[in-house]
Amino acid sequence: MKKRGFFLVILAVTLTLVMTMNTGFAEAVELEVWGVRDEYRIDTEEWNEKHPDIEINYEVIPWEETLDQLIMGAATDRTPDIMVLDRPWVPVLAGLGHLHPVEEALDDFWSEEEIDDFFDESWEFGSYQGTQYAVPFAHAGTALYYRVDWFEEHGIEEPETWDDVIEAGQILSEEKDVHGLTTRGARDDGTVQRWLPVYRSFGGEFEDDIPILNSEAGINSLEMYQDLVFEHNIMSEDVVAFGSSEARGLFQAGDAAMSIIMTHIAHATEEAGLEYGENFEMTNVPVPEKNMEAKPVSTGFQWAVHANTDHPEEAFKYVNYLTRPEASLEFNIDYMESVRKSVYDFEEYQEAKPWNDLITEQLETTVPIPGVAEWMDVSESIQLALQEVMGNPEADPAAVAEEYQQQIDDALGR
Repeated sequence: MKKRGFFLVILAVTLTLVMTMNTGFAEAVELEVWGVRDEYRIDTEEWNEKHPDIEINYEVIPWEETLDQLIMGAATDRTPDIMVLDRPWVPVLAGLGHLHPVEEALDDFWSEEEIDDFFDESWEFGSYQGTQYAVPFAHAGTALYYRVDWFEEHGIEEPETWDDVIEAGQILSEEKDVHGLTTRGARDDGTVQRWLPVYRSFGGEFEDDIPILNSEAGINSLEMYQDLVFEHNIMSEDVVAFGSSEARGLFQAGDAAMSIIMTHIAHATEEAGLEYGENFEMTNVPVPEKNMEAKPVSTGFQWAVHANTDHPEEAFKYVNYLTRPEASLEFNIDYMESVRKSVYDFEEYQEAKPWNDLITEQLETTVPIPGVAEWMDVSESIQLALQEVMGNPEADPAAVAEEYQQQIDDALGR
C-alpha cells in the first residue's frame, strides 16, 4: 500500500510538472491584421496585458489595393485573419465565401448593451443578403461644405436647395474669383459615392439595392451635374479629373466656395487652417425644393474576420477590442465618425467635432451604399455616365442614362 501511495504521489507531481511546462512553452497565437491606413492601428497595450498569448501583427495595405489583394490572396493562401473593409467590398467578398459570419460571435463576445450602443443603421454596412459579416467601426457620409464667412459677408444664407447652390456659386465665383463648387469627377468609385445622395435627393430609389440610372431621378441628377459645369458655370470643366485630393484641396486652399465631399474631411479642413463655424460649415447635400427631406447615403468601415482564419475565436476577441468605445474614440476623434452612440457623450469628442449634430442626424437616417456582389461593375457604368455628361455639353443625359443602364443590366444578368 505504501509503495502504491508513493507511486501515485510521484505520478501526480510528474503530471503537474508536465502541464506547467506545456503551459509555459505554449506557442502564442499570431493574428495577421490588415488595415487600409496606419490610423487603424489601435493601441494594443491593454490588449497585450490581458492576452499575452495572442500576438497582433498589423500591416497596412493601401485602400486602393486591399480588395484585389484579398481576392488574389485567397487563391494563394495569403490572407489576414482580420481586416478593415469598406462597405462596397463586403458583398464582393461575402459572395466569394471569404468572410466569416459574425452572428454567433456577437452572442459570444458582445453584450446586448454593447450591441445596442451601435447606431442601428451602421450594422447595414457589414451585411449581405441578410447575413452579418462585419462589425461596424466608422461612418463616412457626404456633405456640402461651404465657406460660411464668405456667405455671411455677401448676405447669403446656408444653401438648402440646388437653386441656392447655383445662386451662391455664381455670386461667389465672381466676387472671390474662385470655383463656385467642386466635387469628385474622376473615374473611380468615390465619384459614384458622392453622386448617390444627389441621385436620392431627386427622389431616386435603390431597386434590388441598385440605383436606376435611366429613371427620372437618374436622368435629372446627370443633367444637374452637366448644368453645374456648362450652363451655370460654377464647376470647373476639369472636374472629370478631380479625385478626392483635388475636390477637397480646392476648398481647403480657398479656391472654391463649396464642395461636396466626405464628412470626415472636416478635421483635415481645420488642419488646413479653416475653422469650423468661423470659416466653413457643413450641411446635407442639396435637395430640389425647400423643406424636402435630406436623403443621405453613407459608406462605413468595419472589422471582419476572414473565412480562412485558423483562429476565429481569438480573432473575434480582438475585433471586440477594436470596436470598444475607447478604441473608437482613439480612432474617430481626428478621422472618421464613430458608430458608437456612447462616444458622442465624451466631452473631448464633442470639442473635437463641433459638427456632430449633422453626423448623428445622418447616422439615424442614412442608407448604406448598395450591397451587391456586382457593385464594382455597376459603379464603373455610373462613373462613365457621369464623366460623359460632365465632359461633354452636347451629351444627352437621357440617352447617356439609357446606354449605361443597359450596361448595368447586362452586368447583373437582367
